[in-house]
Amino acid sequence: MEKRIAMKMLAESVLMILSLAAGSTTVAAHEHCEEVDGITSICGLHSPEDLTVTADGNVLFTQMAAGAGVSLLNVESLQVSHLYRADESQPQPGWGDPGCVASPGEDILVHGLDLSKRTDDRWQLLTTNHGGRESVEAFEFFPGESPALVWRGCIELPEELTFNDVASLPGGGFLATHQYTRGQGLWGLIKAMLGMDTGAVYRWSPGAGFQELPETAAPFPNGIVAAPDGKHFFVNSWAGGEVRKYSLEPVVLQGVAQIQGPDNASWGPDGQLLVASHRYSLTSLADGFPQEDGGPAPLRFAIVSLDPQTMEHRDILLREGAPMGAGTTAVMLGEYLYIGSYLGDRMIRVPVELLN
Repeated sequence: MEKRIAMKMLAESVLMILSLAAGSTTVAAHEHCEEVDGITSICGLHSPEDLTVTADGNVLFTQMAAGAGVSLLNVESLQVSHLYRADESQPQPGWGDPGCVASPGEDILVHGLDLSKRTDDRWQLLTTNHGGRESVEAFEFFPGESPALVWRGCIELPEELTFNDVASLPGGGFLATHQYTRGQGLWGLIKAMLGMDTGAVYRWSPGAGFQELPETAAPFPNGIVAAPDGKHFFVNSWAGGEVRKYSLEPVVLQGVAQIQGPDNASWGPDGQLLVASHRYSLTSLADGFPQEDGGPAPLRFAIVSLDPQTMEHRDILLREGAPMGAGTTAVMLGEYLYIGSYLGDRMIRVPVELLN
C-alpha cells in the first residue's frame, strides 16, 4: 500500500514539473470548444492557473506562459483582454522594494495572484513570477470600460525561495507560499510527495523584508488566502492533503481540514472558501501530460466549499474529462462558477444549478 501511494505521488510530481515546463511555451487554441453538460469553455488561453474577481464583476487571471502575463475576462461578453504589456514602466515608491528598478519585461511568467485595495484607495494586483527572476510583481489595476494594468514595482526573492501563491495584508506587505528550495525541481517535489516538509509561509513587510512564519512548514505549500480582517490566513499543503488555518499575530495553528491535493482557494460570496482539489490517480497520469494540440487535460478534480470557522467541508463539484480537467482555482460570480487550470487552453464557466 505504501509503495503504491508513493508511486502515485511521484507520478503526480512528474506531471506538475512537465506542466510548468509546458506553461513556458505558447499553445494554439484547441478546436473543441463546444458546450458540454451545460458548461461553457472560454478558449484560446494559456494555462489560466489562478483567478480573482474584480470590484466591477469581471475575472482577472494569470496565464502560465512566458510573456502572457495577466488577462481579464468580461463575464457579459466572454471576451478576453490581455492587460500586461512589456513596456518601460518605472517603479513607484510604496509598491515594492526600492531595489527593484525595472519591470520583468517579456520574460514574465506569472503564477499566483491577489487583488486588494490599498490604503490610498488604489487597486493593487500582486503576482508571483518565475520568468527572468523569482519575484512578486506589483501592478496597479484600473477597472472599468477600458481596463488597464500598469507595473509599479517588485520584490525579488532570496536565492533559495520559489513562491507559488501570494496574499496581500491590510496596511501593506503580503504572505506567500514557498513551495520548495529553488533548483531542487523534481527532487523537491518527490520529497514533498513522501511527506517531507519542503517549504513554508513567508511574510514580507516594507522595510523589514522576508520572515519565515513559525509552524507553517509543510509538504509543498500551495494556495494561500488571508481573511478579510487580516487576522487569519489559510494555506493549502498540496502534497500533505491539508488546508490549514492560522492566526497571524501571533502565528498559531487554529484548525486543519483534510482535503486531497488542495491547490488554490478563493472567498465565495457566502463567506465560504472555495478550494480546488486534485483527484487524479496514477492510472490517469498519461492523460495529463501536455497535449500536443494545446487542448485541456481530462484529469479529475473537485471544487470544495470549506467553512472557515468550523473547517467542515463538502464537494460542490466533481468533474473528469470534457470540457476541462485539472482545475486549479475557482471563483463564484453571479450565477456561475469560473474555474481555471494549469494545463491547456481554457477556463470553464459552470452554472450554479449544476453544483451539489
